[in-house]
Amino acid sequence: MLEDFAALDYDAVLRLLESYTQTAYGTDYVRKLRPAANIIIARERQRAITAAAAMQDARESPDLSRLPNIFSIIRNLKFATTILSVSELSDVLQIIARLETLMPVLRNWPPLIKLDLKDIELDPVVKDRLVRCIDFHHREIIALASPELAVAWESYHQLQKDVQARAQAWIEENEQHVLAVLSHQGHWHGERLVFEVREDAAEKVSGVYFGRGPNYEQLIEPFEMIELNNQLEVAAQRFLIEEQVVLRELSALLSDHLPQLDAMLQLISQIDFAFAAVKLAQESGSIAPRLEEKPGLQLKDARHPILNLQQRLGDLNYVIPYQFKLSSRQPLISINGEPMSGKTLCVKTIGLLVLMAKSGLFIPVAPGSSVGWYSRVFVSIGDKQSLYHQLSTTSAKQDELRAVVMQANQPTLVLIDDLHYLKHQPGSQTFLADFLSHLLQQKVHVVLVNLSESIAKALDLPMVQTPIVLTQANIQQALISANLTQQQAI
Repeated sequence: MLEDFAALDYDAVLRLLESYTQTAYGTDYVRKLRPAANIIIARERQRAITAAAAMQDARESPDLSRLPNIFSIIRNLKFATTILSVSELSDVLQIIARLETLMPVLRNWPPLIKLDLKDIELDPVVKDRLVRCIDFHHREIIALASPELAVAWESYHQLQKDVQARAQAWIEENEQHVLAVLSHQGHWHGERLVFEVREDAAEKVSGVYFGRGPNYEQLIEPFEMIELNNQLEVAAQRFLIEEQVVLRELSALLSDHLPQLDAMLQLISQIDFAFAAVKLAQESGSIAPRLEEKPGLQLKDARHPILNLQQRLGDLNYVIPYQFKLSSRQPLISINGEPMSGKTLCVKTIGLLVLMAKSGLFIPVAPGSSVGWYSRVFVSIGDKQSLYHQLSTTSAKQDELRAVVMQANQPTLVLIDDLHYLKHQPGSQTFLADFLSHLLQQKVHVVLVNLSESIAKALDLPMVQTPIVLTQANIQQALISANLTQQQAI
């Protein structure tokens, strides 16, 4: 297969699109984005982007900012032994809550949503249980999540108060401690309340040493505090045990509803992609082309999307537009021109715009433009010589073209850059004529650079479109009409 998307800068467009996403889910969707398998999917994507643009104009754009990434949580839930933390459950609840707020608006824009909204609805009992157990705003478990947890919580906090009261009493009972202790509130060392004592007064305080404190002085647990601290540690362990029971229950509930969680993330990714595509279209001056079922092209004022974006951002002063047409009557475009006139750029522009349209994206063309459906786009751009396989530039190019002949059929688009490698090779003209003749007989559409007059005459001329000729003269004329110099434009 010669579907080399990188040679057409398709990956560069995806990186731009990725920069406009708001969530990890939209980013993941864009990174995996490829031209649609059929025109139905491409049209669905295009309608979704059109709906997103209309939502934006109506100031109803959904807020997807600051949504947590729960991909790893979803993966872990597939294992029966997984117990989610309070923080992880809070992230899941944040996703659920955000979608609940968006649903009323999203229901008004059906083209934006490819899923059945029933697929993302959690059982109300499950949702209620989650909300009653987890405070996702403060990312903590609610003490009333279970009767046992409530008892453990109350016992733990009562002991905390008792420990703090005993510590204050210890300070007041011993006047020498008032000067020796740096902070009368003490410091929590795990679940044990200790005091930081000045080095010169440490001998006056009887207790257990715990190393150095925040001020690099001695940490001491007074003997009078040991029993209460022990009780507090036991209470803390009891609370953690009961908390784990609740977390295990909630994790099992979510594990049983993985399809709904997956559907939620899929919905968010589709929405994020659609609005990122709208942003890219606005920045690059793109519109939705008409998608046709039959292969063919009618591109008016077509520009390379990345260059057009740079021009609109002020990095370039002007991008020359091109007119392209392919049809059953005109299945071949030959782009002829002088060196450094932008011939390969023309080929890349055609290929990239076709791939973007197949992906459902908008493209920088004038109204009335259309893109027909090509099942495959074969690309032969650049030098594919291989020293390892002992292939010269010419033989590598010929091998590549033979591979195209073996695979190309209707509806296929073949893009080939400059064939000057073959001009002076014995038998190369015959090879190229046979190659193009075969493709045209198979009703394959072809865009290539510098088709020679001799080969053009050997082909059925009525089937071959009048070449697009790029010369310094006609480029200069386009720049004059735009009041620019050639150094200012691409």
